[in-house]
Order: sequence, then C-alpha cells, then structure tokens
Amino acid sequence: MPRSMHWHSRWLRNPSNQKGPKWKKAVQLCTEALAGRASPEEAHMALRGC
Repeated sequence: MPRSMHWHSRWLRNPSNQKGPKWKKAVQLCTEALAGRASPEEAHMALRGC
C-alpha cells in the first residue's frame, strides 16, 4: 500500500467513522484510489465529509 494511503486504512478500522449517508461513496472512492482510478486527495476529502 502506498504510504499516502495509510490514513485511509487507519480511518476505516475505526467503527465510529462507519456511519452516515456518505460512507458508501467514501469507501468506493478509497477503493478506486487504491486501484489507481481516483486520486487519493479526492478519497480523503470524501472521508473527511462523513
């Protein structure tokens, strides 16, 4: 995993963050960022919005 994506794995392990209507979209963006289809910055902003 690229070092820049470490924040997302730590964030995902915190169950209290897994609530809210934006959760699914944020997870999708994280998955796409890890696969190289979306920018890590975009995924990070989605997670911060949850």
